[in-house]
Amino acid sequence: MKNTLKQNSFFFVVFVMKYLFFLLIISSLSSNEIKPLVGSIPSNLKQSSFGTAKKKLLHEVYPSHQKSIYCGCDYKIIETFVVKLKKIEVECKEDSYQEICYDEIQVTRKKLHVKPDLPSCGYEIKGSGLRANRIEWEHVVPAHHLAHAWDDIWKNGHKDCITAKGKKYKGRRCVQKVVPQYKYMQADMHNLYPSIGEINGYRRDYQVAIIPGEVMEFGKCDVEIFSQKFEPAPSTRGEVARTYFYMDQAYGKYFDLNKNLEKMLKSWAKSDPPNAWECERNLLIANIQGNENQVVTKACDNLQKSTKESEIESTAASIDNNHFKTLENTN
Repeated sequence: MKNTLKQNSFFFVVFVMKYLFFLLIISSLSSNEIKPLVGSIPSNLKQSSFGTAKKKLLHEVYPSHQKSIYCGCDYKIIETFVVKLKKIEVECKEDSYQEICYDEIQVTRKKLHVKPDLPSCGYEIKGSGLRANRIEWEHVVPAHHLAHAWDDIWKNGHKDCITAKGKKYKGRRCVQKVVPQYKYMQADMHNLYPSIGEINGYRRDYQVAIIPGEVMEFGKCDVEIFSQKFEPAPSTRGEVARTYFYMDQAYGKYFDLNKNLEKMLKSWAKSDPPNAWECERNLLIANIQGNENQVVTKACDNLQKSTKESEIESTAASIDNNHFKTLENTN
């Protein structure tokens, strides 16, 4: 009897230890999921795929506002169907000498091309025109800037960044493979905007700035790129600034603004308040991703409050004016 009790006690202890070890593993995996929440405001904890983020923006956020940032070009989605031959394994005929037989079938795939209407914004192509004729989803805060905390991996790679053929790779592809936090940062929909591909290509990872002079290289599209700096049009600077402030506050442990840049962005945010679309976009993304850009939310609330106060003052002034006229007519 005593031996049986000892055995049962031993198995119970083993079971408890295994259960605790299991909880430890689960806790460790869960901690990887919540690591992106490192700033002073909620960040993206739901969307880790950059490709999925782009599709959701295209089909669930922007259908009612198909315009590019920076240039304001209209764009449309064009569906094409591509037919390809696919080799499939089939049962070999009785007189066949082959052990494995193949046949070819036609496979039709739908392909989406998001094409900007360049004349709608007076855009003039600078380069070959290949990227100018497509919309790309640009990181307003460049993807490389988000990876500064892992700059060594970006530049030199990592032991786990090896292809199936044994070839090493580095850069953004490597960082998003080995750093869970970065996948959430670069897939944050609040930082992704539709942009003419050529602008996205020429901008690269250049920092926003004020560039002296006014050199228009893309027709009526008011952007300037010079000496590794990028200057957006005044009409989009507030949106850009609020995106920078969001990324800084949401991912403060990994991304920081320097004082000079912060000062400039504050002036941009003040001179270019949010419009109705920026406020609506913020809510649409929040419904998908699970968090608002609280910088935009606050700016929209302040704008709404200011508008109501102006309406009240205008109404009061109108009442006073009518009352004054009534008194004049009475006298």
